Amino acid sequence: MKLRMNPPSIASSTRQERLNYVLNEWKCLHNCELCGKCHVLKGRNETQLYADYIEGKRPYMEITLEIRNTGRWGTDKGRTGTSCDRMDGMDGKADG
Repeated sequence: MKLRMNPPSIASSTRQERLNYVLNEWKCLHNCELCGKCHVLKGRNETQLYADYIEGKRPYMEITLEIRNTGRWGTDKGRTGTSCDRMDGMDGKADG
């Protein structure tokens, strides 16, 4: 697999290539103290966050800058993003 530094352009990539890029960029690193990805995602998955990019409607960086500038996207429903939702339950213990 070729390492990409920049997201594939909408004009020269397929939907699958864009989806693969998003999934790879937002892959859980299992190191919550250093990562910060879950804080940005706020309980949503990366394919929801970047759906417009995956479908070829908006550039990846446009969506990323919107997130950085507003601290939110779409309908946030009040999630705080203070815990790592991806890691919940990974230790095999039931929550609660």
